Amino acid sequence: MRDETAKSSHSRRKVQAILRQSALYEKCQVADPFSVQWLLLERKFNLQKPRRDQGEAEAVVQAVEIGASLVLTDDALGRRWAAGRHIECHGTLWILRELRQFGALAALRPLVRQIRKSNRWLPEAEISNLLREFGE
Repeated sequence: MRDETAKSSHSRRKVQAILRQSALYEKCQVADPFSVQWLLLERKFNLQKPRRDQGEAEAVVQAVEIGASLVLTDDALGRRWAAGRHIECHGTLWILRELRQFGALAALRPLVRQIRKSNRWLPEAEISNLLREFGE
């Protein structure tokens, strides 16, 4: 997640600013890189690209290391890794809902447009429900 939000794009910069202002998370380093590599090797033997999943592996390992009860990832594999370690998992839609409820976002629709422009996939039905939930 850290690397994904660190890449340069307007929507990512906006998300970074919101996260910094609201102090909802803290950047941290993996203390046990072996555990990250172990998860990636597990993925490699399934004939997938392990490098693509490094962020998810790091997020799950960091959550285990610090005793976090929640991890953020939209990736299905990251969700499975988290569930296998009894860690609650949420993704982009949950973040948007929480930020809107918290008052950190005045409106969701402009941010949803920016996310779509950055070629990020969002589930249409769930986005429609989320916008309707907040009267947008």
